[in-house]
Amino acid sequence: MTTTTLSAGTSFAPSADKARKVGPTRLARLFARIVAGQEARARRIVRSHLAHQPDEALVKLGWTQVEIDALRREGHVGAAYPL
Repeated sequence: MTTTTLSAGTSFAPSADKARKVGPTRLARLFARIVAGQEARARRIVRSHLAHQPDEALVKLGWTQVEIDALRREGHVGAAYPL
């Protein structure tokens, strides 16, 4: 068990029965949500752009015909205004 000595010379030992739950802080969770939102937005933009490309261009990029068909089926529509 660890013991912390305070400036007045007294010591503080955390109790073993109350294990402190250590997890991400509020700021870390907020940052993770912001990052996840930006990644989702980027994926939507890229998939919408790719959906408008000709099949030959996608095949050159390494896409299979099954992946191209799935991309077309999902119905991604380009933005009506510049992002």
